[in-house]
Amino acid sequence: MSITSRSESRRLRFFLQEFRVLEGLVGLGAGASLSSLLASRKGYISLTDARWSGSQHPLPHLVLRIEQILWASAPGADVPLVNAPLAGSPTQAELQLEGGIILRGGLPLAPRQRLGDYLESAGPFIPLHAAVMLRSRHGGKPVGAELGDIALSQNKIEAAWETPQTAPDDHSEPATG
Repeated sequence: MSITSRSESRRLRFFLQEFRVLEGLVGLGAGASLSSLLASRKGYISLTDARWSGSQHPLPHLVLRIEQILWASAPGADVPLVNAPLAGSPTQAELQLEGGIILRGGLPLAPRQRLGDYLESAGPFIPLHAAVMLRSRHGGKPVGAELGDIALSQNKIEAAWETPQTAPDDHSEPATG
């Protein structure tokens, strides 16, 4: 008797450098999470029925270089962000990415865990719960776009800081000395 691994296709959305967006179907094993899928890929991820934002023409098969990904999401909310549920309330943080993009969302820090220690111990993609884009690189204007739960590439983070629970439009950068 052979044991087969069952893989299901799920639609994922990838936000890439230079504000390019790509959606496509990705084969996921049973119980796989978005963060673990991305962390397990060394160089590329395969997509089928892939579409660039604004294009009506699907590509039957495309491979995407992992290092180009800023963050990824599951638009159908049918892929868990992480394998284990969040133990408590996420710690609110803001993260500045390459090019001045600023995101706010919840990070799964343990009680009294320092943000730097969490980032040092986390994998290449970190879960950011209820993410909101506060500023984009295009014009530096706050945009307030709700991104939902995303897996964020650690390689693209320039700075991060904890924030108190505030209204979505109340955003400030850390003080400079």
